[in-house]
Amino acid sequence: MRIGLRPMHTFAAKMPTTIRIPLTGKNSTVTPYDNPDAPPVVPDTPPFTLPEASLKLTPATIGEYNYSRYAFPATEISVVIPDDDLEAVRAWFGQTATGVTAPGSTLVKRMTEAVIPEIRQFYTAAARASLFTRPFRLGYALRLDDGTHVAAAAPRLVTPNARAPLMAVREPVLSGNTLRTLTEIMNTPMELAFSLPAFEIPAEYSSRVTGLDIYATRQCDTLAGDETVKAIRTYSVYGENVPCWHYTRLAEDLVREAAEADNAFRIIGSLPAKEAAAGINALRLPSNFKNLDNWDNYPTIDTGSDGTSPESSHIRILTAPLDLGMPDTFKRIRGVSARGIFPRGAEGIRVTLLRSHHRDVWIPVATATGAHIRLLWAVRSRWVQVEITAPLGSVVDAIVFEVVKA
Repeated sequence: MRIGLRPMHTFAAKMPTTIRIPLTGKNSTVTPYDNPDAPPVVPDTPPFTLPEASLKLTPATIGEYNYSRYAFPATEISVVIPDDDLEAVRAWFGQTATGVTAPGSTLVKRMTEAVIPEIRQFYTAAARASLFTRPFRLGYALRLDDGTHVAAAAPRLVTPNARAPLMAVREPVLSGNTLRTLTEIMNTPMELAFSLPAFEIPAEYSSRVTGLDIYATRQCDTLAGDETVKAIRTYSVYGENVPCWHYTRLAEDLVREAAEADNAFRIIGSLPAKEAAAGINALRLPSNFKNLDNWDNYPTIDTGSDGTSPESSHIRILTAPLDLGMPDTFKRIRGVSARGIFPRGAEGIRVTLLRSHHRDVWIPVATATGAHIRLLWAVRSRWVQVEITAPLGSVVDAIVFEVVKA
């Protein structure tokens, strides 16, 4: 007896597919707002986002550290060796020595006081020359006439050099009790150039946008502050065995974590709105070659790690138009879920789904209080967009769609 069931392959064709879209600065924008009861009105146009900037780091030189014999900056470092440690020092450089013991505390103290301050002095000299030597974060946004910012790009990590430098001992001369060296500081100071494609400021902003601000965090300190130089040891540097002042360097991942945790941004470059919108080609930062060592003299900007204002109570996240990997196919969205870290319940997030056939007009489909929109059936569209409002500090990592081809 036939009971009218549809063929199994028909059901399979209508089973929903799960598609996960990670949210990044390239496909979403984050905007702060202060009134959770009146979130911004969903626009009838695609979200306003600034194009992705191109950052170029170019090696530079610092006059007093420039020695043509070596690829990296170099400086003279000398240490007076106690009599009891002379044999140990000779052994470090491959000379025949007898009765070698570990260096005494006096020599360790003298080496530390000679080497570690030279690293900090090098960092200072580079900063005064408007050069970058350590990791930092950089972002940019349009400034409105009231001093607030819109279309903030997600700050990115810039890494001129990932760790504190190896200190290679070159041309050592032990004369009596004095060890004189030319020490190569294996850190390349960098010039930073900022480029941005031309863009159009939407009409609703054009009368209020006054400029583009480029902001950054202070360069991360790659020294922990308790470094001790305990010896001269051989390191392999670009395939060459080189004696180096030996001290424990912070691991690259710890330096990176410290840099990424910094949200104290200051403005290091600004351009008038019209000039910026016409496109920026290799703008040298900081502007006017200001002294990076005088960091407190740079203007502050109320921007957090995600481009939001810390004075705001909530954020609004709006995705770019999404085709879900099928730009020419009509799709039915069965469900939408936000993934991340945020409060649940009535005080948590709100998710809105919008649709459009040609990305010209956006129509709200459904809104849910909480992280999920479920049981959507009738709406079919080529393009979708998701708006999320959430308390400040929330993190939305991705949007998950349940999709059926229409």
